[in-house]
Amino acid sequence: MVIGVLLSGFLSGLFGTILALTAGFPIWVAILLYPMLGTLGAVGFITFAMTRSTDRVRADIPEFATEMR
Repeated sequence: MVIGVLLSGFLSGLFGTILALTAGFPIWVAILLYPMLGTLGAVGFITFAMTRSTDRVRADIPEFATEMR
């Protein structure tokens, strides 16, 4: 999970900086965008990881008689 947070933060910040520079923004704007977009990317990954459902019930696994109600 930590690797995912770090990687998503790094990649989103780097992608935003490169996109800002290719769009013609000044360098100081691109430098300011790196930590902002990196934080948003990391928070987005954490939000995605925390809202994932972990109680998936598989239909191909039979239930025991004591669990059926």
